[in-house]
Amino acid sequence: MLNSLDVEAVLRNADYHCWTAPYDPAILLFEDDSILGFVVLFETAEQLLSQWKEKQGQFIARMAVELRRSSRKSWNCYAVFLVNEKAEIEYQARLADLEEDLSLMRKLVSDHVSSSNDLYRVLMPILPIQNQISSTLLEQEGVSARLSSWPEDARRVLETANLRLVA
Repeated sequence: MLNSLDVEAVLRNADYHCWTAPYDPAILLFEDDSILGFVVLFETAEQLLSQWKEKQGQFIARMAVELRRSSRKSWNCYAVFLVNEKAEIEYQARLADLEEDLSLMRKLVSDHVSSSNDLYRVLMPILPIQNQISSTLLEQEGVSARLSSWPEDARRVLETANLRLVA
């Protein structure tokens, strides 16, 4: 089960500044040069659906000065609502509708967020683009063969570096 420290680690690794909201210890605030937002973890989809407006309203009220100061960030405000459990079927459509609701701020909403991979999947829209080349891709594309004019040592370094990226 993920907690706010896991979320904070992912965001800090993406060069966001993170801190706990002084008005609500359940809210993690994050910011970089162009994005400002908050994350709230919920146990159930029912809790999320009953509390998201209040959490969003608190954020907007408390961050109004910062949002007025930076017009660029006011267009890049994110509310991230995560649920640890898998949502019951009756809540899944409502969660999807909430993510499509762009009023006041953009929203990233997901249930069944229980691993780091789940967390990266949800936060992908606000994380830096990461390109990962696998060694099988190198073999399929014949990159090593096309680099035949390179010295053997240089080709070996390329292949070794690539294998470290994949591992």
